[in-house]
Amino acid sequence: MGSCAEDELPAPMKKARTVVKLTADWSECSSAAPAKYMVRIGDETQEVTGNVNSFLLLSTSDYGMVAYNEPQGVSVNGNIATLNAVATRSEGSSVVTGNPDDLFSVSEDLVQDELLALTGDTLRLTVKMQQRTRQVNITMDTDVESIKSVTGMLDNVVSSIDLTTGELLSVAKASVSFTASPVAEGEASMRLKGTVRLLGVSQEKAQRQIMTVEITKEDETTETITTDLTEVLSKLDEGGNTPLDIEGRGGFNGNVINWIVEEKGDLDWLK
Repeated sequence: MGSCAEDELPAPMKKARTVVKLTADWSECSSAAPAKYMVRIGDETQEVTGNVNSFLLLSTSDYGMVAYNEPQGVSVNGNIATLNAVATRSEGSSVVTGNPDDLFSVSEDLVQDELLALTGDTLRLTVKMQQRTRQVNITMDTDVESIKSVTGMLDNVVSSIDLTTGELLSVAKASVSFTASPVAEGEASMRLKGTVRLLGVSQEKAQRQIMTVEITKEDETTETITTDLTEVLSKLDEGGNTPLDIEGRGGFNGNVINWIVEEKGDLDWLK
């Protein structure tokens, strides 16, 4: 076996790069975790599945980490998630979908000092995913009979959000889809049911959450019911993210009275 002079010895091996073992905790989300989601660390984005995934860091610089899904009805550009526009007969492109799939995200900073101490080791990080959408189920009994179709609009709902901070960035009018069925067997009165999933609502006093429901009857005549949901939706970001049920009655006078809110959690908002 030959020998080498001292100046011919190979350079010492450097420590391996740091590995981040990331665990996504979905326990604070009321909706099921998505089948797949994205994790971006620095400038690198990777699609992942499951709750535990590992990532190789290429340097000991500071990193920003954001995890998020890309649900139907939502477009993600960088750190901004925006509800998709929908086509309507009269409102144009300013209307966004009111029923996207659920959006989740979380962010975390990986600081250089911590990474330097762990170079060549594994950084184990658990992050609590945050559900950014909340479902609202709307039930409304009406005296309108022989309903052919129902469309709805809800004013001044949040249309874009910063995935890293949760900041609500813009508002728009959202579409609301309704179905109609008899209140009870043999009765002519109809019950309207609609579902929206909201990122939030505007907190500006001048931007109220007015819902307009247009009912087209079998004879092609229309009835319009308008109601102010501002008070009901003013605390949408409180009390968790479980679905919120609201019930009301709309008559021929075009208004809804006596909204009743049922919280499927620990908080009653309105009595």
